[in-house]
Amino acid sequence: DKVSAGFNATALDYARFARLYLNGGEWNGTQLVPRAWVTVSTTLDTTRTEPEVATWYRMQHNHLWWIPMHNWNAERDFFADGSRGQRLYVHPPTRTIIVQLADDSNQDFPYRKVAHYLTGEPYLYPRGIPGLVRRAAESYGADSARAMFTRLTMEFKEHPDRYTMNEVALLGVGESLILGGKREAGLAVLDMAATHYPKSCATRRALESANGSVLSACAGQAGRGVH
Repeated sequence: DKVSAGFNATALDYARFARLYLNGGEWNGTQLVPRAWVTVSTTLDTTRTEPEVATWYRMQHNHLWWIPMHNWNAERDFFADGSRGQRLYVHPPTRTIIVQLADDSNQDFPYRKVAHYLTGEPYLYPRGIPGLVRRAAESYGADSARAMFTRLTMEFKEHPDRYTMNEVALLGVGESLILGGKREAGLAVLDMAATHYPKSCATRRALESANGSVLSACAGQAGRGVH
């Protein structure tokens, strides 16, 4: 076995490994892994605002574990993500461990819902703001999209568990609306992105390109963020 990959075991042994971390590195009264290491490995690093992977739950990598950044303060969960859909998920608030053995990486992230279901608690997936803005723009035009975006971003600040906000997705909505013949609505969405992500070169480039403007000095810089 390798340190960072190739960890082969049975489902029961994976669950035992998860239990070790769930219990702070302790196994039957013996501290096998330093508790401080377990804590830093499975706790969200709040100094890093951007995820490594831009899923709806926003994946932050931390000492070989993944931390779902979305609403983490309430969930405090972590998981290991292996090749072709192998996953080991830990939800400390409900003390739930889920082992998934699979042969396909194309899958969703149902583990929080499962953990809450097992304890009789309700759980609703967060709604993506870019998708809701798209529906408003396609059905009613630019003004409706602006109103929808303003309302949802205000609600997002009050209830971050209910929504997700993704710059890449928002830019994709604006660009696809323009390509689909809804230029006014598409430009409105790109304007929203520029307002919401004022320091993003990616957003500035998308807006300038849509307007036929000369690209700004940041055109060579990287930068699409997820919030």
